Amino acid sequence: MFDSDNSLADKDGQTVLPTSQPILKKIVVYGLFLVLGLGIAAGVVGWVISSQFGFIAAVAGAAVAGVFMSFTAGAMVFANRFVHSASYVQVLFGCVLGAFFLKIVFFLVTAFLVKGTAWLDPKVFFITVVVGVALSLLLDLLVILKHKLPAVSDVQLH
Repeated sequence: MFDSDNSLADKDGQTVLPTSQPILKKIVVYGLFLVLGLGIAAGVVGWVISSQFGFIAAVAGAAVAGVFMSFTAGAMVFANRFVHSASYVQVLFGCVLGAFFLKIVFFLVTAFLVKGTAWLDPKVFFITVVVGVALSLLLDLLVILKHKLPAVSDVQLH
């Protein structure tokens, strides 16, 4: 089932991906556009609120929101490599919980680094991060609602 680089392979040597993989990839691609749009919109608003300090804060906040979004989807894409493993459920939950832990650590480190800086507006930064996280949750919801995932997937009939 696994080839030499530990990826999923069928009888013909072709890589087999779980049926959830295309949905996760769409979330990542749409998320990139969402982060770019958020950076532009928040950058304009940040510039209006507090000139270059607001602009820098808004763009940095959008980048942080993009990193948050990529942690979860990336963890699930990585865990899908082990879909045919007996411990797939444990690997999936471990990857998702690890991504949540990384988000918390990343947020705390970022908050402490941004706290006393004079080169950005911390309020604009925080609001941009919160809006970016909320928009990424909305994006996840819309993509998952729109795309169909079969009730029985990745089954091989003999």
